Amino acid sequence: MALGGSPQSRPNCAILTDLGSWIKTYNRSLHGFKSLARGLVEDRIADTSADRFPMEWEVACFVVPANSREENLFPGPRAYFLRTINSDSELLAFLETEIELLDFPVEPGYKIESWFHRLSGIDYRRRLREIEAEKRGLPRSRKIHPHSDFLSEPSFRERLDRRLRCLE
Repeated sequence: MALGGSPQSRPNCAILTDLGSWIKTYNRSLHGFKSLARGLVEDRIADTSADRFPMEWEVACFVVPANSREENLFPGPRAYFLRTINSDSELLAFLETEIELLDFPVEPGYKIESWFHRLSGIDYRRRLREIEAEKRGLPRSRKIHPHSDFLSEPSFRERLDRRLRCLE
């Protein structure tokens, strides 16, 4: 299991993007978080559309105060995963060997904040082009610049990376 840490300690963090689909949730218990993750995996396995794999799945889990006025005061990341998954069986194995084995306390007055980021199909190929461009020292193309900026300012990627840096 890869526990949280600074974005600098995570390979490829600088090149992760806002492409793909993002989900941010709050749960009162670890059981609720695991149920949500299982539902996302089962939905993905039931999806028969083409272009599902390879898929990059990023999951971050934090314990935060239940009172949103204190949201910047939290113990920090409890779990962080970044995996490239190539099949339904790999996705199910990731759920069973990583997510469902998580075990940490959620004290009264706290809740679990979770972030799920999934990248597959055309967005996955765009991300690979971003990686190649960055390796060559080229600036990001406007065509493949983060899509989710319309959802919030700052973007989901920036918000998650800021959360992960809080332990530094």
